[in-house]
Amino acid sequence: MDRKIDHLIQSLDDEGERCPRAALKRLQRLGEAAYHSLLVAARGSPRLRIRRWALEGIATWKNRRVPPVLSAALQDQAMTIRLHAIHALVTRGDRRLARQIIPLLSDASGGIRINAAQALGTLRVKAAGPALIESLGDRQWYVRQAAAWALGELRWQPARAALRIALGEERKAVRAAAAGALVMLDDKRRASCERRTR
Repeated sequence: MDRKIDHLIQSLDDEGERCPRAALKRLQRLGEAAYHSLLVAARGSPRLRIRRWALEGIATWKNRRVPPVLSAALQDQAMTIRLHAIHALVTRGDRRLARQIIPLLSDASGGIRINAAQALGTLRVKAAGPALIESLGDRQWYVRQAAAWALGELRWQPARAALRIALGEERKAVRAAAAGALVMLDDKRRASCERRTR
């Protein structure tokens, strides 16, 4: 069994998506022993592709040793590791741990910043509100768009003024995301008002 698991772990280093994804599914079906090997690989494999796939593999495992590994991966030097740690946290749906994504809104990589904004919106991490407002001023328009969308997902009323300013944005996609976010804020306000009047 150990040799089989080791072989499947090494298959995570294959090029492309098909073989690693198939190996990951087989590992997950093997259960506890495979999860322990994935955890070790996610924590310390020198091969980035193996670490990347291992992070994805441990995302759904309900074990107390997983959150510290994901937390450390969010601070990794390799962009691909940070990115897959974000995705793993979204898969887990762990809002408490997702707060650690907030600093990635100021990451050097625009790809990390956009994924961080999307993750925070998807998980509805209210603590990210002020940082997402700051991201409405990001140098990359697609990060500004993601920040506006995320603020709508949070339905965070203090963002209203910043989203109104974003309606004057030069990029149509950012304006549309800000308008959509304001609609979501209005829907929340309307629903809250209706509950109070019943």
